[in-house]
Amino acid sequence: MAIFGFWANRYLGEPGPPPNDIDVMVMGRPSRTDVYEAAERVEARLGISVNPVIITRDRWTQATDPLVKQIRSSPLIWVKGHPEEGA
Repeated sequence: MAIFGFWANRYLGEPGPPPNDIDVMVMGRPSRTDVYEAAERVEARLGISVNPVIITRDRWTQATDPLVKQIRSSPLIWVKGHPEEGA
């Protein structure tokens, strides 16, 4: 799982306004319901929108999808696991 987008940019020191949301990439094949329910719990706790994106390991590895290319080319904060570590 990784955080990307403006939140990751600000966390890593890029100047700019505070982010309006948190973009989260969840890798694997989790239940969509579980992922979106977890996002809703975090939103309620933090008071900021959470936008989950589910990406399979194959989709990440192939990196042909425009969204995957965008995520890979921007700062990532790995929260749990890392594809190169087999997690």
